[in-house]
Amino acid sequence: MFVWVKGVEVMRIEKVVVENFLTYYGRNELKLSRGVNLILGEAGAGKTSLWKAIFFAVSGRGVGRFDSLASLINNRHKEETDQPECQVEVEFTMKENGCLLPVALG
Repeated sequence: MFVWVKGVEVMRIEKVVVENFLTYYGRNELKLSRGVNLILGEAGAGKTSLWKAIFFAVSGRGVGRFDSLASLINNRHKEETDQPECQVEVEFTMKENGCLLPVALG
């Protein structure tokens, strides 16, 4: 996945790790390759949750009805523990002055 500014590659997402976030139970890691990455799956498989996870990692906020931290935690995880929590990590590289800089959020 790339963010483009006037045709120049500025940022590329390398990896997304979600743990107990919305539809994702446990730790799930998605490594993205260069070029186009397709996210396919059945309804409820986590396609939209992946985008919400990236937004959450970058902005620190939920989206729509999932605007509180408690609403972002996977329901199965909530039932199994007294201290439910979720985590999202986004690893990307940024190009600055021709150099690729690794950056991680989460």
